[in-house]
Amino acid sequence: MGLRFSASKTSLLFACGYPFRDDVDVPESPTSPAAERGDRVHKALDGGPSVPPGEQGYVDAGESWLARYADHGIRKELGVWWDPVSDKRGELYEKDRDYSKAPPGSVVGTVDVILTTPHGFIVVADYKTSEQSAKAALNQLRTLSVLTNADEYMSVELRPNGQHEEHLHEIFEPWDKLDHANKLRLAIAKVPTSEPTPGDHCSDCYCPLRGACPAYQEAAKSIAAELVPDVPAFALVRRKITDPIASEGDAAQALMFIDLIEDWADRKKREAREWAEQNSGAVIQLPNGQSYKRIKQTRTSVSANDALALAEKHGASREELEACVKPTSFDVWKRVGKAKKSA
Repeated sequence: MGLRFSASKTSLLFACGYPFRDDVDVPESPTSPAAERGDRVHKALDGGPSVPPGEQGYVDAGESWLARYADHGIRKELGVWWDPVSDKRGELYEKDRDYSKAPPGSVVGTVDVILTTPHGFIVVADYKTSEQSAKAALNQLRTLSVLTNADEYMSVELRPNGQHEEHLHEIFEPWDKLDHANKLRLAIAKVPTSEPTPGDHCSDCYCPLRGACPAYQEAAKSIAAELVPDVPAFALVRRKITDPIASEGDAAQALMFIDLIEDWADRKKREAREWAEQNSGAVIQLPNGQSYKRIKQTRTSVSANDALALAEKHGASREELEACVKPTSFDVWKRVGKAKKSA
């Protein structure tokens, strides 16, 4: 059974309909620590259990944001659905994520907060606990607005220091809402015949088939055959990539194979760049509609040492400058010991 049509998977649906096909077996994806944290924060903001002390700042940020809209009609954790054929919509539940009661073929979603302004405008808002996810939620927010027939949408970034910021806060004009609804209809209509389309969306949209869909396996097999030609490619891919890690040996083999893939990818990128430069800077058209070309990129950075020296020059004392230095400690996973020699 494929993925359900949901607001949170709108960007994936637009990019690749294959995971949504009824005949595709989609494995249950493990929940990331960030998603678990977000779920705890959502529940706490809806009157649920308290969060660990290190996450209380997110809850404080959400409560501060809600206080700004105290004069609006506020509803939380509302399940909604929209039938793209009949254009009917409805509510499913509050505080219980059960999408099974939605009509077949409908698009479903959960609105973190739905506001009704004194002027009757409907506003949907979605909590995010990182700036990156808050700014990447446009398709999700627009789909939630179609599901609720909302007039405005926004994502609300909750920060661990208790602060919050609104992103993508926009009025959803009726013609834009209709355009998005038609995009959903078209994407859903294409799903039954969709073929796997690899691209950035595999990772960016958290596809549950990432690393296991036919397109990925075909690409990985060709890479494996080139990297280790004396081992049958399919067996190598199945052992090192698509099979789950169940032991230290599995993990070690997978990490070593990643080294091979990274070396291969770097080599091919270099070859593609050299080919383009030899052909007068030719633009390479990719099958997914993107293009590979030379662009001018500017990076601006601030030197910490120069900034401190300037502050000292303008009268800051050494004690004041030292107070600005905040060492932090956190766990990371990295390779240690003997370094790999480069060819």
